[in-house]
Amino acid sequence: MIMFGALLAISISTADLRRELGVASSDAGIVRDAGSRWIRKNSGQEKAMDNIVPIVAHFPKYRCVILKLRSAAVGESPIYCYNKKYGKLISKHDDVE
Repeated sequence: MIMFGALLAISISTADLRRELGVASSDAGIVRDAGSRWIRKNSGQEKAMDNIVPIVAHFPKYRCVILKLRSAAVGESPIYCYNKKYGKLISKHDDVE
């Protein structure tokens, strides 16, 4: 039991999560775009992406990039949705402060 508790106490780094969850090469462009939009929304501060793990959700006509914030106390995670065929932004939910 003690060993199990110790394993739970080990934290996984954001970089490790990004590697583990990965982004398909076909989704890389929209993930970059979503990240750029989030950075601009945060006054151009690159550190806005430091504790974020991008997750792509696929739907029949669109794909959404969820920029999952690692800090639970911050609020919701920003979401950017793109037309699947053309890759154009169709909706966003980034007023999450």
